[in-house]
Amino acid sequence: MRAFKRFIASLGALGSTAVLAAEQPTLAKGQEVLTGSSIAQVVLALGVVLAAIFLLAWLAKRINGVHAAHQQMKVVATLAVGTRERVMLVQVGEKQVLLGVTAGSISHLASYDEPVIPQDTPKEAFAVSLRQAMQREDKP
Repeated sequence: MRAFKRFIASLGALGSTAVLAAEQPTLAKGQEVLTGSSIAQVVLALGVVLAAIFLLAWLAKRINGVHAAHQQMKVVATLAVGTRERVMLVQVGEKQVLLGVTAGSISHLASYDEPVIPQDTPKEAFAVSLRQAMQREDKP
């Protein structure tokens, strides 16, 4: 039964190919395939497609920016400690959470009620602030 269905499907495909081949116009000797108007039409269509792509990319970026402003979680800083390992400080509401992120897992390292790093701090100061916060936590 399967073989019969495949045979019928292949006949249909061959028939549609023959119809398409029969519908293609033939060019007279000396007639050009590409004319100035056809090239202009292709260039105009390409310009419209590229403009649509850029417009959609701009809209997607703008929409994501609007949603990011309303989120309660924000990555304050990251520090690479290996090729695939990072330490991330995440702001969750009023708390900051220190996370260890690897390729296979995310581990909670510490939580801070008061900000370890204020939102305005440059990212270069993260390593220094992290060291200071870890030293404060180690001391009883």
